[in-house]
Amino acid sequence: MRVFRTSDGVELFRENESKASSYWADFDRAGRLVTSSFDGRLRLYDAEHRKLADREAPRGRKPFGVAFSPDGQQIAVAYSDSARVDVVSGTELQWLFSPNTSGISNPLGSVAWSADGVFLFAAGRHQVGDRLSIRRWSQSGRGRILDLPGPLSTIVDLRPLTDGRLAYGSQGPTWGVLAPSGERIIHRGTTQADLRGLGQSFRIDRRGERVSFDYGNRKEHWAVFSVPGRHLILDPATYYRGYYDGELLASPRTSAPGLNITWESTTEPRRNGVILPLKANETFLSLAVAADDQSFLLGTDRYLRAFRSDGAELWSKPNSVPGPAWAVNLTTDGRLALAAFGDGTIRWFRARDGAELLALFTYRDGMRWVLWTPGGYYDASGDGKDLIGWHVNRGSDEAADFLPASQFRDTYRRPDIIALVLETLDEAEAVRRADWKSPPAPAPPPPPPPPT
Repeated sequence: MRVFRTSDGVELFRENESKASSYWADFDRAGRLVTSSFDGRLRLYDAEHRKLADREAPRGRKPFGVAFSPDGQQIAVAYSDSARVDVVSGTELQWLFSPNTSGISNPLGSVAWSADGVFLFAAGRHQVGDRLSIRRWSQSGRGRILDLPGPLSTIVDLRPLTDGRLAYGSQGPTWGVLAPSGERIIHRGTTQADLRGLGQSFRIDRRGERVSFDYGNRKEHWAVFSVPGRHLILDPATYYRGYYDGELLASPRTSAPGLNITWESTTEPRRNGVILPLKANETFLSLAVAADDQSFLLGTDRYLRAFRSDGAELWSKPNSVPGPAWAVNLTTDGRLALAAFGDGTIRWFRARDGAELLALFTYRDGMRWVLWTPGGYYDASGDGKDLIGWHVNRGSDEAADFLPASQFRDTYRRPDIIALVLETLDEAEAVRRADWKSPPAPAPPPPPPPPT
């Protein structure tokens, strides 16, 4: 943990005692600092960065969010591995009390006090109905509880506003503001498709050329995208029928004879009772078994992984995963692996080695879309051409540039390449074939005559 002076960037203080990751810090109005660490400890420093206290957190092994009360006399602590919230002393970090978290089973990673200190708030993955909720306690955490409406995705930060309102931010990415009464007065949602919870509803045709998905995680905004036709059709009936253009769109298989994979509601997925080799704290989210029963595909919060049926890993793709792999599927011909990610994209991978071939992004309005290869060749709806582009850094002292793909339309808008990628399973080969089929470029005009 490092402390910098904002006026000139000079490092004022460095703490190297934590034996694990540290995700949160908070200053009080007097300049004191409290930090949390996954080594299980809380640390408190004065305004001159001298350590005042170093104490093990009262509950969970992984304290996460910490927040000073407005008067600095109390500190609220939330955890990434526990649904509890604790309040400790703002001077010695001693446990004072634990607010009522009855009815909460998922961690509450973020905490905040109202500006006047009357209310304490906590949020994370606590869900009420179909939305996540923010738990509020009166009497500075000792009083009545009230669950306030939140967004659809994990809440990662809470910030009190001076007039009694509360701002929240989530992984959606979404943000909003609640009134002092708890009523939601502002909510700004994501512009991308929310692909969480697709599961068995992430359906594809036998060649992986047509895929169905839901825009809003509620089975209300169902769509089908066709790569050969390059069109997006909003078709809620597809969800109920399961057919598109007369062909059955198949759900991912999650079992096979002699292959028992336990994965739901567990941090240690197993194949026939043997733990699969995942990274520490990697969350297992989705599964698809190949049609020949010889392999299976796993989607996690950080990886896309393929295994043989005997449990040996075939390949893993950490660098090609732009977010949690909420759903995966495999084509019945064994050529393609598809995944729906947390950034709102659906991506096609070569099943034998995990090489990415194609990516689809659809805008939340159900009209705009763009489809592109790793090399930047793309096709798009008429008004979707600027949904992707190149991000160019200009150094630490200048804002980056964004160059929309439409600026390079003549070079990179290549529907002929897009049409061949899933057939060839190789972008370079698709480019070669498309260029071979393309008519020769017109001859340039003759140069002007030399001046006389």
